[in-house]
Amino acid sequence: RSSGESLLSIINDLLDFAKAEAGKLGLLPVPFRAATLLKSVVAMMESLARGKGLDLRLKFMGGLDAVIVADEARLRQVLVNIIGNAVKFTARGSVEVRVAYAAAARRVAFEVQDTGIGISPLDLERIFAPFSQADSSTTRKYGGTGLGLAISQRIVEALGGKIVARSELGKGSTFAFEIDVGEPAA
Repeated sequence: RSSGESLLSIINDLLDFAKAEAGKLGLLPVPFRAATLLKSVVAMMESLARGKGLDLRLKFMGGLDAVIVADEARLRQVLVNIIGNAVKFTARGSVEVRVAYAAAARRVAFEVQDTGIGISPLDLERIFAPFSQADSSTTRKYGGTGLGLAISQRIVEALGGKIVARSELGKGSTFAFEIDVGEPAA
C-alpha cells in the first residue's frame, strides 16, 4: 500500500507539472475561509511534526476570518508542499506558519519558517527548477521527485503571486508567497 501511495504521488506530481507547463492548470476560484483552510493543513501536518518532536505553530497576523475567493484546492496543494517540506527537512526545533490578509490590496501573504537543514546559496538558486533537489544525497535521504517546489511556484504564479526562498545552511529556511484573492459576491 505504501509503495502504491508513493507511486500515485509521483504520477500526480508529473501530471500537475505537465499541466502547469502546458498552461492548463485550470484554476477554480471559490469562496472559503482562509483560516479554516490553514487550520486543516496544519492539523494534517501536526502528527508528522509531533512524531519528530517539532513544534508546529500557526500565527495569524490579522484579517483571516474573512471569506476570500481563490482556488482553495490549489492553495491547499502549495501549503501542504511547503509546510510538508519544512517538517521533512527539520530534525529538531520548529516550523512556524505565518499568514496575513491585506483586505484593501486583496492579497494574502504566507510565510513558512523552519529551523531545518537549510539550503546553500548555490542550491537556493535552483530550488524551484523541475526535478531539482539540493543534491543526490537529499533525494536518497528524504525522497521526493524534485517537482513539489516547481509545481508550487507555477500555482502561486497562476494565483497572481510570487514565491521566494531565503535560507542559511544549517540554520533553516523561509519560504514566502503572496496570492491575489477576490471577495465573494454580495
